[in-house]
Amino acid sequence: KKVIVIPTKTVPQGVSAMMRLSPDSSPEALNQIGTRLDLRTVLGNPSSPSALREAGAENTELLVAATSDDETNITACCVGQFLFSIPTKIARIRSIEYLGEQALLFGQHAIPIDRVIAPESLITENIIDLISLPGAIAVAPFFDGRVMVVCARCAIGGRLLGHKVSEFTQSDPHAAVLALYRDNKFLPLSSETVFRPADEVFFCCARSRALSQLALLINLEVGGRHVTIAGGTHIADELARRLSERYAVKLIEPDPARAQRISATRLHGTGVKVFNADPASREFMLEEHVHHSDLFVAAAAADETNIMAALMLSRLHHVRTKVIRIFNTYGPRMAVSDGRVVSNFVVQALRGEDITIYGDGQQTRSFQYVSDL
Repeated sequence: KKVIVIPTKTVPQGVSAMMRLSPDSSPEALNQIGTRLDLRTVLGNPSSPSALREAGAENTELLVAATSDDETNITACCVGQFLFSIPTKIARIRSIEYLGEQALLFGQHAIPIDRVIAPESLITENIIDLISLPGAIAVAPFFDGRVMVVCARCAIGGRLLGHKVSEFTQSDPHAAVLALYRDNKFLPLSSETVFRPADEVFFCCARSRALSQLALLINLEVGGRHVTIAGGTHIADELARRLSERYAVKLIEPDPARAQRISATRLHGTGVKVFNADPASREFMLEEHVHHSDLFVAAAAADETNIMAALMLSRLHHVRTKVIRIFNTYGPRMAVSDGRVVSNFVVQALRGEDITIYGDGQQTRSFQYVSDL
């Protein structure tokens, strides 16, 4: 089953958003979505002319095709263009084959998709930026990647520790400190503000200068050549493929059929070594010398696997780790609208709204507090 979700109050009238649910979706689940997000739901195939017509495609100005299937999204945009003349069409595309040819495949004189969104590629780019800036907490590119906004926590070894914030621009007059947080509180900047250990600093500069500016705040970690990735997801596959251009990469895939498939297709010829194993297995880590990796990226589908593997390597073997799939967690910087259970619960409680109960109320979950999340 699939569902087309038509916003009624939360977005301007005439805009249609589309979602694809799993085959075991129930009317109760759809009703929960409609109630929680104030939406009208329509069951049907998102690429079907009749379903689009029922959803009001004749009066739609924007179509967003964001199912997990590329071909469904492409077909929906084509139907929206040729049958309903929808002015703007956005499609989620995951396949590297499509993304590699998107300049020729999509556009005004090709497949009628005005804008392609590729969440997996965006996440991969973000992780690569984090790896290229060792020690940074978060990074965000702007102006087609030419400008970087970086967040870092001041540490012993940073050349400007104990110096005034105004000195940050001496080596690069185009760089700027955007904000500074001390003890989790925003600190207004002045000419007399001094960098102290544990200060959280947000700065921006040209991409080519990001590493040099970061070295002013922290002692840069020595970069390594060996990267191990806990896989099982499209993000892990793409990350392994991209990193293999510069690093020696090992990808641990717990599903034997998937391990064989990606090694023969998507990662063929890349130099990535694919292992079929449990990423959290200590025996496997020792046997394949995973603990000798310079960086371990936990990108498996299971939260427990990511957390356990990262903890074992970080605490027992002091391997630098990054966990990129954390779901049952909460922290002080969670966005109000991020859709997680804890944030939804808190927001609904503060607003005096009915608390949403997910599922049938019988299952249990455990949540992990993360101080920098």
